[in-house]
Amino acid sequence: MVPPYSANLKKRLVKSHKLYIRDTGLLHALLDIENRNILLGHPSYGASWETFSVEQILGTLRGWKGYFYRTSSGNEIDLILTKGRKKIAVEFKVSSAPELNKGFYIAREDLDPDESWIVAPVTDSYVFDKKRKIHVGNPLHLIKERCQYPRAEPWGIDTFLSLHSLGYGTNKLSRSTHSFENKLLNESE
Repeated sequence: MVPPYSANLKKRLVKSHKLYIRDTGLLHALLDIENRNILLGHPSYGASWETFSVEQILGTLRGWKGYFYRTSSGNEIDLILTKGRKKIAVEFKVSSAPELNKGFYIAREDLDPDESWIVAPVTDSYVFDKKRKIHVGNPLHLIKERCQYPRAEPWGIDTFLSLHSLGYGTNKLSRSTHSFENKLLNESE
């Protein structure tokens, strides 16, 4: 469960926790998702990507706390990362060319984060909006490049997506080795 972010704002906020099935393998089994191709076409792909990404980010970043933010009018940010006074807003999108809706920008104005990320299944990270400090990248870009966590493995996006489709949750990604990556890639060819 990810708790709601409670700031001293004059907004009506959703105060219930956001629930994730942490093990995407279990989620995929319950939904009869047997491989990556089925996952990519499944209506739950976005929710599965968000769950997998949240698990990798929160399971790897020691000392960071995760929250979500949603107002009663529907403006929301999927994940707010905080550590001391540092605040990062994170939105999850399954598109390789992600776009943000008006609700994200309104919520972002409410919270005034230090920076924002769109976490998407992309190979390279890039700046989405320089003025607002909004970046696009996969979860590993966020973990490694912005949060300065040295243990993050330099996985390629294809391996990352393969692990996601296989249901690797519970932070198995950051504890895995490069030999496993090579084995997985050889098996998928």
